[in-house]
Amino acid sequence: MKISKLALLFVFALHTSLVFAISFQEHVITNTFNMASSVWAADMDGDGDTDIVATARGANAVKYWENNGLEKFAERLVADNFNGATSVSGADFDGDGDMDLAAAALNDGKISWFRNDGGLVFTEIVVIENFDNPVDVLAVDLDRDGHKDLVGAAEVANSVIWWRNNGSGSFAQAAVVNNIIGVFTVDVADIDKDNDLDIVCAAKDGNSISWLENDGAFHFTKRDVAPNLGQSTGIFAADFNGDGFTDIAGASFALNSIAWWGNNGDQTFNEYILTSDFTSPGCVIGADLDENGHMDIIGASFATNTVVWWENAGGGAFTQYPVTNNFTGAWHLECYDVDGDNDLDVIGSAFGSNAVAWWENSLKSGVEPAVLAGMPEKFDLVSYPNPFNARCTIQYSIVEAGNVRLAVYDGLGKEITTLVQETQNPGTHRIGWNAGFLPSGLYFYRLYVDGAAVKSGKALLIK
Repeated sequence: MKISKLALLFVFALHTSLVFAISFQEHVITNTFNMASSVWAADMDGDGDTDIVATARGANAVKYWENNGLEKFAERLVADNFNGATSVSGADFDGDGDMDLAAAALNDGKISWFRNDGGLVFTEIVVIENFDNPVDVLAVDLDRDGHKDLVGAAEVANSVIWWRNNGSGSFAQAAVVNNIIGVFTVDVADIDKDNDLDIVCAAKDGNSISWLENDGAFHFTKRDVAPNLGQSTGIFAADFNGDGFTDIAGASFALNSIAWWGNNGDQTFNEYILTSDFTSPGCVIGADLDENGHMDIIGASFATNTVVWWENAGGGAFTQYPVTNNFTGAWHLECYDVDGDNDLDVIGSAFGSNAVAWWENSLKSGVEPAVLAGMPEKFDLVSYPNPFNARCTIQYSIVEAGNVRLAVYDGLGKEITTLVQETQNPGTHRIGWNAGFLPSGLYFYRLYVDGAAVKSGKALLIK
């Protein structure tokens, strides 16, 4: 019997609608990193593979684990004697083509950035000292000048500070917001859709979630989201219900809850509780793990040693699934493509078991990772997933060494950001783009080599 293409498409659609949620396979990187406190990921050595970075409060250290491309990791020291290392982020702060890191030292009361000098050598450059109990630091281009700045939070100082990067890794304090009692975690997004970036804060001792409204001149006004949320330990800003406004997900350590607050667009928020039976959550993040175009939510429970994700079916309808139930003292999470198969994996640190691990996403099991070795025969440029929600990867190939620039533009041709601006060797490269602070729409990216445009592409952001 001959089956039509339409019938085949119907059968395929029916099959995919009945498939169970994705699963995760655990890979332990280390279980000896004393009081592992935070994780991050980037290509630290420029070989095209995603390396894993972590801090440890007990070990007083910042380290990364070099990925050889086959998911085998070699430990590399960035800094020791960095007392109470508690948070890490990164970017190419000085524009030399190497991935640098920024970290907070809780016990030293300082935030520093570590210049990557190549050859596994890092030089510490202090950004601030006497910053009482810094607990979080985030690399983000707050002023959208093409250079990654730093936003830091200090729990005892009750302060959030923004340092502007002049492009060479010189940071100047540009704004201070005080009286954010017990601020514990920060994120950055355009909450009020006025085309500038605001700061979102979770305050553990202040029992609240709030956002700091940027008036466009970088004067910030505190606005409440959840003023009576017991020991708020985590936040993540993204559009969870697809209405075009940036919502906020949060964790309450005291209330054992994970919730999200829907942004009504008028500086009011509606609370939607995902669970109130998630004992002592330390972290909540967002990512489209199943690539259905909707932002999922992932959380870590310190007391129950579990990592859980809530699948978003659209419109903010969530279903809970496990990642792991055996990660003792689970604390901090991030999502990156660790194995190069073009889906997002979960990485995490466990404060209670001194562990750093990653969980391989089964979404594209059996799909060969993108081959980055070899010499391309032509310029190429592509982004995935496309359409995307908040985050995507842009992959490009160059046929000869040169000064490479990769820029992103909005639908009117206005440049939004420069993702790459450095000298690179021929080959295939990739970089992540976080567009969570931008409105839905069509964006264009263009690859330049030695000043000449060689390839363009487009990506559809759907929130």
